[in-house]
Amino acid sequence: MIETLFDYCRVMQEGDLVRLGGGGVSQFRVLEVDGDRALVQSTLEVPGSYPFAMRAVDLHPWSE
Repeated sequence: MIETLFDYCRVMQEGDLVRLGGGGVSQFRVLEVDGDRALVQSTLEVPGSYPFAMRAVDLHPWSE
């Protein structure tokens, strides 16, 4: 069981769904994990959507 956000950052994988910050409402997919950073992209298919890098600690697991 993942007990802390730090634990989640260590096990985050490509394909995981996340939100930005604890109060984020938009859904993003992890495209690549590189150490303490992750490349993410919105799951919404909208013009101008592009991948961008975030600190893994700023990403929270997506839950409904």
